[in-house]
Amino acid sequence: MKTKTKQCEYCSKEFEAVRSDQKYCAPNCKQNAYNERLRGQNENVRDKEQSQQAEFHTNRLLLPVEYSAEQKSMDKQAEILPNEREERLAIDEFLKQLENDTIKRKTDSANKILKNWLQRLLEFDEEKEVPLYKARSLYEDIVRSTSYALYGISKDYKYLPFINNLLIPKVENLHKAIKHSRERHTTLNISSDLKRKFMDILSEID
Repeated sequence: MKTKTKQCEYCSKEFEAVRSDQKYCAPNCKQNAYNERLRGQNENVRDKEQSQQAEFHTNRLLLPVEYSAEQKSMDKQAEILPNEREERLAIDEFLKQLENDTIKRKTDSANKILKNWLQRLLEFDEEKEVPLYKARSLYEDIVRSTSYALYGISKDYKYLPFINNLLIPKVENLHKAIKHSRERHTTLNISSDLKRKFMDILSEID
C-alpha cells in the first residue's frame, strides 16, 4: 500500500497517511478536532445570542430617552393648544365687543334722531302756524327714515315698532295733506295720547 507523509491537522505530528483525504494521525486527534469545531460553533452561537441580548438591552435603555423626547414634544404641543384656545377666545371676545360697540353706536345715533323728530313735532304742535317748508322737510325725513336715517338699524331696536307702526303712518298722513299745498304755513293736530307717548319716549331716551 502506498502511503504519503502528512502533518496531523490537530497535533501537528507527521504520520503516514494511507488515504489521500486523511487529515489526522489517529482517531483521538480526529475526535478532538471535531469536539473543538463543535465547541467553536457553540461559542459563535452563544456570542451571537449575547450580542443580540446586548442590543436588545441597549434599545431598552434608549427607549425611555426617545419616549422622553417624544413626550416633551407632546407636552410642548399641549402647551401651545391652550395658548391657541386663549387666542381664539380673546379674538371672539374682541369681535363680540366690537359688535356690541357697533350696536350701541347705531342705537345711540337712532335715539338722537328719534329725539330730534319728537321734539320738533311737539314744538310744531304748540305753534299756531308752522312754515310749510319746515313741516314738509321734517315729514320727509321721518317717512324716508328706514331708507336713510335709520338704515341698518338692528331689528331689535327698542323703538322700531313705534316708528314703523305709529310714527311713520301718522306723519305720512300729515305729509299727504300738505304735499301739494300752496299755503305758506300749516298746523299740526297731534292727539293728547300721541303727545303722551312722545313724552314717555323722550324721558326714556334722556
